[in-house]
Parts: sequence; C-alpha cells; structure tokens
Amino acid sequence: MAIKTTVAACVLAAMTSVAVGNFPTAAAAGKTIVLTPHGHPAAAIREGLRIYGWANAARNTATVDQRGSGNGAGVSQYGNGNYAAVIQRGRNHSAVVSQNGNNNALAVFQTGRGRSYEGTQTGNGKTAIVVQIGR
Repeated sequence: MAIKTTVAACVLAAMTSVAVGNFPTAAAAGKTIVLTPHGHPAAAIREGLRIYGWANAARNTATVDQRGSGNGAGVSQYGNGNYAAVIQRGRNHSAVVSQNGNNNALAVFQTGRGRSYEGTQTGNGKTAIVVQIGR
C-alpha cells in the first residue's frame, strides 16, 4: 500500500508542476491555491516531493528552478529531512521559504508575472503546496 501511495504522490507532484507550467497567464487578477494536508496524504505528498527532487538529480534538500526574468527566491531550512522546491515561470516573481523542524516539505509553483510568496513551516512533518498564477 505504501508503494501505491508514494507513486500517487509522485504523479501528483509531477502533474502539478506540468499544469502550472501550461496554465493561462492572461488572467486580470492573480490566484493563489494553498494545500496543507494532514496525516497519510501529507506523508504521501512529502515523499512524492522528495522523489521528484531525486528524479531531477537534486541530491540536496532544496531545488530552485527559475525561467523568465526578474525572479528571486530564498530558502532557509533548520533541522533534518526537510525538502523545499521553488519553481518559477514568467517574470518578477519572488518566494522566500523557511522550514524549522524535521521532515517537512514545501513546494511553491509560480507562473505568469508579479506573484510573491513568503512562508514558514515550524514543527515536524509539515507539508504545503502553494500554486500562484499571476496576470
């Protein structure tokens, strides 16, 4: 059962990154979606994000992937087993991610232009996915 859950989480992480990359960016107002699951779904997403990072040859616990211009990102992590990803497409995005504790996972996907996110997870086993779509 754990293998099926991990595979499902990998598919979710990959589909989210693909969907954000192809999402229309002409919307007049930006949109933000934040998912903060708990229990087994949170564990599955954490594991999926870690596997996604390994699949992209990211041996460390943070991945920043920026395409466009004027984008900026900062990642700060204290503890063990944390994973953070910031994926930015478009221009003038900013993201600052901080995790304090152990076994946390946080992914930020930004597309379009002019989106900003600053977030902190404190504790153990926290999980969040943030999807922002700019104008």
